[in-house]
Amino acid sequence: MPYVKAQPPGTYEHRGRWCNWCGGLASFYRGYKKAEPFRCTACDRQENVAARVLIESPFAGDRVRNLAYLKAAIKDCLGRTEAPFASHGFYPLVLDDDVPEERALGIEAGLVWGEAADLTVVYTDLGISTGMTIGIERAKARNRPVEFRTLPEWENGH
Repeated sequence: MPYVKAQPPGTYEHRGRWCNWCGGLASFYRGYKKAEPFRCTACDRQENVAARVLIESPFAGDRVRNLAYLKAAIKDCLGRTEAPFASHGFYPLVLDDDVPEERALGIEAGLVWGEAADLTVVYTDLGISTGMTIGIERAKARNRPVEFRTLPEWENGH
């Protein structure tokens, strides 16, 4: 299931990951408002683990607006008990997004972190940028689910 559309709270999807304790396959059902526990089918251990989410949202252009939007997206993920990561909110602290080589380095580093993600979430209220498209294509190539979301408070660009 490489693409999933935004689902209403209380709907569930079945996913699997490796157990941190015995190395067996752990499966779980995850609600979109509340993470539910993994249960390992080998050792029957149960633990609550937030889904690792890679956020895609615009950065270039109106950076003040886009960073405010990113903060709202991160807060949305945390409110869903997800563990979000957004490379475009981190790497520009040390890399210059206006230097193509540094921008490419930051994008690639973020995509490498994305390999550990359970889900890529694309926030679409401000459109889909070139960098976001690269992230979506990488997720598709790795068979990582991609979910498109909007933030109601950002309707019409805020």
